[in-house]
Amino acid sequence: MVIMPESGANLERDQFKSAMYTLHHLLIDQILKPVDKFVPKFKGKPLHIRGSIRLWCENEETVTWLERTVGQMRETWPGPTLKVVRECDMPNLIRCSLVIPHKVTTLDNIRNMLAKQNQWAECHSWKHYHTRIFRNQTDIMFGIPEPIVRKILEKERRLSYMFGSVYIKFFNSDNTLSDYPPDHNKPANSNSTTTSKTEEASRDKAEINNNS
Repeated sequence: MVIMPESGANLERDQFKSAMYTLHHLLIDQILKPVDKFVPKFKGKPLHIRGSIRLWCENEETVTWLERTVGQMRETWPGPTLKVVRECDMPNLIRCSLVIPHKVTTLDNIRNMLAKQNQWAECHSWKHYHTRIFRNQTDIMFGIPEPIVRKILEKERRLSYMFGSVYIKFFNSDNTLSDYPPDHNKPANSNSTTTSKTEEASRDKAEINNNS
């Protein structure tokens, strides 16, 4: 099972520890209840993976208990509102890069601005992996659900941003960047080139500046 913020944001390491501390005590309370014979059972160990908590339940009764308990955590836990999702129901995410042509200090502000200027792209459903600042630019790595990637390709990878545009690029298996996702059928007349992250960032910034 996957426990993650409802907002789609990452669960940071300290939040992971805090959430597991709360769940730990709620589990003890359940096990020691004198009138309730149900005891949740898990296997393996909790993991912090890609901004979420991964747990493995032994049976459906434990899944039901976990869903109910995580729902109740919002009353006592100070962190973000969490939800429980079955791993098989997690959307297939395509790893992408987006270069913002200035230093970003607050990712939430950028996400909100992109979401409002590009409502069709459902930016709040994107999974944030990593942010890197270089040469007065910000390279943001996201996991974007596959259905939204198809919309992005229809828009020629272009997102409205402030007074211009920024462009989505897709990671290949060797971490180079491409105009198309891995295993995507490129158009016959495509002259798309595969570039390194630094080369692509420079080219995208030049395009933004030329359009300003």
